[in-house]
Amino acid sequence: PRPGSLSRRSLPPQIRSATNLSQEALALLAGVNRSYYASLEAGRRNASVDTLARLAAALGCDTADLVRGTQAVPGRKDPQH
Repeated sequence: PRPGSLSRRSLPPQIRSATNLSQEALALLAGVNRSYYASLEAGRRNASVDTLARLAAALGCDTADLVRGTQAVPGRKDPQH
């Protein structure tokens, strides 16, 4: 994983859906590509600290809230354990 990225985690869709935003709407507000955001939710891509900050700003929450809200992607081993 790159330094400053959230590795092997997915962004829970509940965080986004609690705001009634679609993936497309949130991606637009955060200034990221919709397909990139979808891959973050699915755990196929790593989110940089910058991307997390942009998403948090678009969601009106702290970056720490996004990090605390992440979950391990089923079927993947956490390299720290």
